[in-house]
Amino acid sequence: MPVEESSPGRSVEDPKNEKSGFSSPRWRVVLIVACVVVAALLVIIVPTAVVLTRTDRLDPVCPAMDERERVDCHPEGKAARDRCEARGCCWSPAATQGPPSCFYPTNHGYEVDGAVVKTASGYRARLRRLKTPTMYGGDVETVELLVEMQEEHRLHVKILDPAEARYEVPEAALRVPRPGQAADSPMYDVTFTHRPFSFKVTRRSTGATIFDTSVGKLTFGDQFLSVSTRLASSNLYGLGEHVHRRYRHDLNWKTWPIFASGANPFGNYENLYGHHPFYMCLEDDGKANGVMLLNSNAMDVTLQPGAPDSAPIVTYRVIGGVLDFYMFLGPSPENVVQQYTEDVQYGDIDYMEDRKDFTYDADLYQGLPDLVQDLHDHGQKYIIILDPAITNQDRRDGSPYQPYEDGLRDGVFVKAADGETNLIGEVWPGTTLFPDYTNPSTTEWWSEYCQRFHNVIPYDGLWIDMNEPKSFMNGSNNGCESNRWNYPPFKPAIVGRIMYDLTLCMDARQTWGKHYDVHSLYGHSMAIATRSAMSRVFPTKRGVIITRSSFPSTGSYAGHWLGSNKAAWEDMEWSIPALFELNLFGIPYIGADICGFLWEPTEELCQRWMQLGAFYPFSRNHNHREYKDQDPAVFSQSMIDSTRDVMMTRYTLLPYLYTLFYHAHVAGTTVVRPLLHEFPTDSNTWDVDRQFLWGSGLLISPVLTPNTTTVSAYFPDTPWYDYYTGQEVEGEYRGQTVTLDAPMNKINVHVRGGTILPTQQPANTTVYSRKNPMGLLVAMDDSSAASGTLFWDDGEAVDSIERKDYLFVNLSASSTELTCDVVALPLGGPTAGHWAALRYGTVSVYGLALGTGTPTVRAGRVDGPLQTVAASRVQYDRDNQVLLLTDLQAMDLPITESLRFSWT
Repeated sequence: MPVEESSPGRSVEDPKNEKSGFSSPRWRVVLIVACVVVAALLVIIVPTAVVLTRTDRLDPVCPAMDERERVDCHPEGKAARDRCEARGCCWSPAATQGPPSCFYPTNHGYEVDGAVVKTASGYRARLRRLKTPTMYGGDVETVELLVEMQEEHRLHVKILDPAEARYEVPEAALRVPRPGQAADSPMYDVTFTHRPFSFKVTRRSTGATIFDTSVGKLTFGDQFLSVSTRLASSNLYGLGEHVHRRYRHDLNWKTWPIFASGANPFGNYENLYGHHPFYMCLEDDGKANGVMLLNSNAMDVTLQPGAPDSAPIVTYRVIGGVLDFYMFLGPSPENVVQQYTEDVQYGDIDYMEDRKDFTYDADLYQGLPDLVQDLHDHGQKYIIILDPAITNQDRRDGSPYQPYEDGLRDGVFVKAADGETNLIGEVWPGTTLFPDYTNPSTTEWWSEYCQRFHNVIPYDGLWIDMNEPKSFMNGSNNGCESNRWNYPPFKPAIVGRIMYDLTLCMDARQTWGKHYDVHSLYGHSMAIATRSAMSRVFPTKRGVIITRSSFPSTGSYAGHWLGSNKAAWEDMEWSIPALFELNLFGIPYIGADICGFLWEPTEELCQRWMQLGAFYPFSRNHNHREYKDQDPAVFSQSMIDSTRDVMMTRYTLLPYLYTLFYHAHVAGTTVVRPLLHEFPTDSNTWDVDRQFLWGSGLLISPVLTPNTTTVSAYFPDTPWYDYYTGQEVEGEYRGQTVTLDAPMNKINVHVRGGTILPTQQPANTTVYSRKNPMGLLVAMDDSSAASGTLFWDDGEAVDSIERKDYLFVNLSASSTELTCDVVALPLGGPTAGHWAALRYGTVSVYGLALGTGTPTVRAGRVDGPLQTVAASRVQYDRDNQVLLLTDLQAMDLPITESLRFSWT
């Protein structure tokens, strides 16, 4: 404090006299008295200050409430009253199992500091933490809220620390929309409550809740972030990757941890290979919304029912990063998936020498290069497996293992906490190092070795495994340091007692950040690097990639299989919800190991699974080498015949499946989808997850239980026809669950009325199938109309769509004709031998009511005269209303011409 002119510390009369101050006896007395007074005041003031600080802390407000509304304030378990109240939380023993006894008070969280400010893109606000005790330490006192009304259907809400940069998922991993001007007519409204702070998003047209954080207030700490929201309904789907036994979530106090893990998918609530904090909620009127939390840190997501007069609650607990939410308003389920995906842009390990990448065992696999060439000569493909871990041990002959040597030279491996030492773990080949795929140098090194090995074994695709990453030891060969990264104050309910259970130390260093932050991006970054490698190996071709670990947008780079399942009926059954979820997450090329990877299947189980697996987008029979062979040839002749038949059905339908993948690529639609995606207002479909659709038009109803030759199938209110016969389902079936015959040699497949499916005469491989005549299957709706599309290209080019080198046909039918309208033609074709130089060979029309007498059918180009189809090529089943046109090749009806078929 500045000294005033009349201060007693200095003589006004003699300002230069240094001795006129405190040196005299009189001033000594004054000083002593002053010190005594100050000391006395301190005795009074200091305790008063302490009391004031304590009374500034808010006492928890704990009103009586339905126990189902409580949000857990002691999520690590073993809550006791003293520990609960020390956190400033409410304590009241729960009367039933599920609800917490320790729960948040209503005055926890933050308050708006000032005002919520309108911006060009939405809103902005500063939030100040309320004076409540900290739960896990490091609470950020001031955070910032950013709201971006990005599109009419998309809202972005982000909560961050404005004073200190925190880890966020990098642009190199996932490109997200940049903020611009706020949408003019959004489908949502956003409102705010200032103290305690919360925000609410509602659907403008109906008032349905999309996101409402008032139920469990915000916590934002260094290593613990939490927020709760109400849902619009109890119809919740998604969140992964786990084994979810049903597609619709059980909301009765279930916690699902999300963190990439190599655990086996045995249905015990473990976090599995992928990291997907995205869900879809189907509102009570059939509209849908979706929410993604863009965060790669470990987290728990807890689901609870809420009070009967309220709505269910979702709670996020994340141990790092920021709270970065994207909300999608649909309004249909397929719209939600499309909006989400536009944001987020097979030889097994035994072939290797001592399980080293980029080698093969010349003793056990002598002649492997010749075998692969023979496969290619017969129109077949060969896919090899690569694990990320690279051993530091020499080859069998004592020569250096060059991928390790070059990787060491180029600095491509994940580093220990010091940022210098290479972290060493253990995987199949023994002691190993882990490439840091977030490092651009690693991508170059990986691409180089993928190219070199292709020169030895001309593989067609790569299957990348163990990339969570999985290790056979905890952390590293030197253990992990005891710090807040390896032992955070809160550990989500992930597999293992420690964060680094059978994976790397959390304080390991990668280019994108600490492994603590980027662990769940490891497989995703490996998929990106592998896609880059494939562009070098196959500059003009796609080259298939299948990955075990995944993250939002991995589907842009790779497909996925469901991991190390077992030969059990339940695993076959659970694979269907998994197909739905991975399609929801934007990974449509998905399948399970048919007949199970572990254990040994019975013939009945394997036969039923082969029938189901024929309709997996990624269809593969695969098992562990320690178990008996399970390919169809080792079973009975009836099993062999059944499998051949269902695989021929798959190959017949490949043009339809291929067209579905085209739509998934350009529009983000699903390939495999539940009935609720097509019939969201039919509440009977909301729980159907033992049947599935290919696209909108083909319904598959497999047998999933032993010792049965029937299956229960639900049919929404529209015509459905037996795929094999064209006969409409018998009886009063619409909107009903009916029992269908399902002998051992049959899987029930039905075509939805209103659909046109492109087909092709099948062969043993796709290479030869693609040379055969095409067909069309028309299924009429109640208005005697149907529609569909056909996409076709060379099947290999990586950029056929970008170069517009493809065929696209719009298909439509009425009660009198079928039209094939060609809207896109391939470049430079079709000449003789061109991939598009195909003809239509068959047309089938289901649900076609024609008059008496023999039908007359004509066909030809839309701009020319129609030819009469010979009577020998026309069959009409009047009882079942099925028209079949066969052997049409001689009529020269090219798929590249706009054509018309008429019938009377």
